[in-house]
Amino acid sequence: MAPTTAETLKTNMRRVTYRVGFAIAKEMGLNFGLMFDGWTAGTRHYVTGFAVYHTASGAGERLIGLSPLDDGQTVNAHIEYIEAILAVYDKTTDTEKFLVGDNCSTNGSICTKLRVPLAGVRATRIFLLPGRSNATRWSSVWKMVSRYVRIQDTAHHVTVVGDLMPRGSEHRRILAIHEKVKEPNSECEKLQHHERTLSEVRGLIYACVEKYPVMGEHLKADADIVHSKAL
Repeated sequence: MAPTTAETLKTNMRRVTYRVGFAIAKEMGLNFGLMFDGWTAGTRHYVTGFAVYHTASGAGERLIGLSPLDDGQTVNAHIEYIEAILAVYDKTTDTEKFLVGDNCSTNGSICTKLRVPLAGVRATRIFLLPGRSNATRWSSVWKMVSRYVRIQDTAHHVTVVGDLMPRGSEHRRILAIHEKVKEPNSECEKLQHHERTLSEVRGLIYACVEKYPVMGEHLKADADIVHSKAL
């Protein structure tokens, strides 16, 4: 490649960005949904957004936004974020047909304000069954418990850590929780597989309800946690 200047490189990058954005906007059309999620790293909260839509070759999915949410994690802050990323592709919330996200109160309120249905992620409902206030995602809880079980024997030999390790009944409770959550966590991961079909999802849900009848009340289509029961 021949040498170039910084200004020329920046110009070409802007042109490529514009062309890619134009291609994505055209592919999205006027019938699309927005799938989004957020996570916190340190003191910053980030939100990512994917456009989901139908194409001639099947389902389409494109990353259209990834940035920190600087104005808090309120409903209005999320709506402003959604409006900002859609504007980049010359779209508005009026052309958005639905949102895909966790069945949490914030997402439900966002959909109510935007007057669009929420296609809740059913996999997350498996771990929302306890209905307990917990700032940590259940997938993270599973990872923490699983990590503890994996390193417990080695950790006991580390002086600064050994004294902090759970003992007796506490230790036994953690092991029992690990065994109880292992299978539901596996089902949750299967539900999130990108190529999972609707019939496979239905089969997995029915299998969970058969093994754990208490889940039936929470996983049914009109459960209290579901925002848009028609979906």
